[in-house]
Amino acid sequence: MKVIELIELVQYSLLGIPTIDDRSKHEEVIRATVGRAYNQMIGSLIQKGYKNLSLFTKLYKNVEVVKDTDLGTYYSLLPVDISFLPDIKSGVRSVSPVNDSTSEFMPLNREKISIIFNADKNGIDTSIGYLVGINENSEISIEYFGMNDNNVINPVKMYLIRPFEDYDDMEDVHIPVGEDQALIALTIKILSGQPQKDLKNSSSEIKY
Repeated sequence: MKVIELIELVQYSLLGIPTIDDRSKHEEVIRATVGRAYNQMIGSLIQKGYKNLSLFTKLYKNVEVVKDTDLGTYYSLLPVDISFLPDIKSGVRSVSPVNDSTSEFMPLNREKISIIFNADKNGIDTSIGYLVGINENSEISIEYFGMNDNNVINPVKMYLIRPFEDYDDMEDVHIPVGEDQALIALTIKILSGQPQKDLKNSSSEIKY
């Protein structure tokens, strides 16, 4: 289904619902609300153990790995915005070398960093950990652990899940079988229960 088709489907579903005022039926408001519902749907699927999350991802090749010369650490700025999701990978579903390196990248949280990399700052074998976060400049970035001057892997490729709001009208949006009606119902629920002014907040507040 195309993004614009989903928006139009929700608009059609809203016809004749008197509890939702006309302002809430404006396309921009519907788009933002569908975005909230869609991102929540992906989070719910993760919690349910849904296996085909790759269908929500997009591949980005040749993402640069940069060294912070002050701290001696390595990081990447993400090429696009991502959805922040309720598991350790968040919206960065995988990172891997572009070249033939045998190094493996594994997602980390703060607890795993202290367990795995404190004893050996350079990591274990060829494993490189990565942590998704927001840097001091409010940019979404990945910090690498176990990467040093002797084993820099640059560039890398990533499979990322973008927020719905970043899709173009004619892009395909994946909705698992049986989830379409639940998505529409959640969108209507949000429109019915949340004041109009809250739906017009900044995109960062809507996305996350």
